[in-house]
Amino acid sequence: MRTLRNSHGIAVCRQGERVERGEQVMVEAAERQGVDVAVVRRLIRNQILPARQACKGAPWLIAEQDLRSERVEAGLSGRREPDLGQLALELSGGSSAGSGESR
Repeated sequence: MRTLRNSHGIAVCRQGERVERGEQVMVEAAERQGVDVAVVRRLIRNQILPARQACKGAPWLIAEQDLRSERVEAGLSGRREPDLGQLALELSGGSSAGSGESR
C-alpha cells in the first residue's frame, strides 16, 4: 500500500483526522443517535442522509452537521416521508379476505 500511496501522492491518514473534519463512520453515527446501523444504512441508501465512501467497500463517512437535518432526524425517529411513487390500494366494500367465504 505504501508504494501505491507514494506513486499516486495519496496522503497517509492521521489519527483524529476524521474528527477534525467533523466526520464519523456509519457505526459511530448509529451509536451516537441510539439507532441500529441498519437505520443509518437505509437513510444513506434512500439518499436522505448524505454520506461518502473513499472507494467501494470503504466505511461510509457522514458529516456531523448532516445528522442534524430535519429529514434525517425524521428518519432516525421512525417517521417516514410519504412515497409519492407508491400506488394506493383500493379496497372494495365486498367480502374481506378473512371472512371465511370460499371462492
